[in-house]
Amino acid sequence: MQTSSIVPTAEAWGRYWPQIIVTIIAIIQLILSLIAVGLHSGIVYIEIAIFCASASSKHVMGYICWLFFTASWIATCCITCCNRSSICCATYALAQNVAAFIFSAVLIDYCRKFLVDGFDIGSSSSSSYCSYSSTTNYISQLNTLTSLDKSLLAIAVLILLSTLAFAGIYIYTFIRVCLSNRTNTNSRLYAEPMAPRFPPNPRPFNDVYQQNPAVYMNQPVLCAKCRQSAF
Repeated sequence: MQTSSIVPTAEAWGRYWPQIIVTIIAIIQLILSLIAVGLHSGIVYIEIAIFCASASSKHVMGYICWLFFTASWIATCCITCCNRSSICCATYALAQNVAAFIFSAVLIDYCRKFLVDGFDIGSSSSSSYCSYSSTTNYISQLNTLTSLDKSLLAIAVLILLSTLAFAGIYIYTFIRVCLSNRTNTNSRLYAEPMAPRFPPNPRPFNDVYQQNPAVYMNQPVLCAKCRQSAF
């Protein structure tokens, strides 16, 4: 008894994989990751160089998140360039997108805490080289810092949505390929004709068989054209 296999094949995967949509997602992730590292660098510069804040986990975590964002769009681009039919590469890209999803959520939490709690002025030192001596300059820089954090929060949300979109495409393609393999297997099982069963040593029709009558004794006569029993 034959069983239907639902393991995706490379040919079926390449047929159902939406190449254009995945390419767009890879380009979007590339642009968002570059914008994210630029915004985070601006935040680090204002907090450390201008407000003289001490380096914190937020400053380091922002760059760690950017590394995972970069790995995500590189893995996604590899599928669109040369490995469209590779299920392993698609699975690896899915793992990278899941990691980017986690770290984008971490970045969202850091930005949310800043917008809720505000900048901790107590973390700044009172060194003479700090450049926010005037109240006007301090308020202006603080407004800039808030705008950068809001922008970084929006970018992190977009990266999170892009990773969810890739995961949805992967799951959709996997289901389509499995259903297609199962349907094709069942179709082949029902489409296979039954092999005709002929008795061993059938007696030829209108042929001289008296030379060896023991071979064709008590055997039905078969027509040479239609291969059906004449009686």
